[in-house]
Amino acid sequence: MRTPEAVLSWPKLFVPEAPKPGDKPVYSCTLVFLPDTDLSDMKKTAMAALVEKFKLEASEIAERTKLDSEDPDFIRWPFMDNPKKIAKKGYPEGSTAVNVKTYQKPGIVTQYADPVTGKPMPIQSEEDCKYGSVVMATVGENAYDKKGNKGVSFWLNNMQ
Repeated sequence: MRTPEAVLSWPKLFVPEAPKPGDKPVYSCTLVFLPDTDLSDMKKTAMAALVEKFKLEASEIAERTKLDSEDPDFIRWPFMDNPKKIAKKGYPEGSTAVNVKTYQKPGIVTQYADPVTGKPMPIQSEEDCKYGSVVMATVGENAYDKKGNKGVSFWLNNMQ
């Protein structure tokens, strides 16, 4: 699925980094969706993945995303919209942030077409895709149940 426009934060798109020592390096970033961005398609996709994975009703899943993260029934939801957490990160009030990652280097292109091929021109430099850039991404959802952690996340395919 293609995301709505977002502001790029914490981009690690050209050189992968390990989240913790010993972890496999990943390409990652945070997509910050400004207030009033329509995230309904992304939320429906995430909820459908959880319903399929855990065989629960959407209402029960929604309740479990509100539990304390130490509760064994807690289900992680990828949309960070808690006003205190948003403010702590320095994102605009009313924003929603979503972390995305991938083990494969994502394709990154500009909005401008190559005059010869007509396809969007690739971006090769971190200078051309940095913190604060306005982007859209193609992402896929992944419901998981690993090592006591349950939830849904988005993986990054490509970015423009």
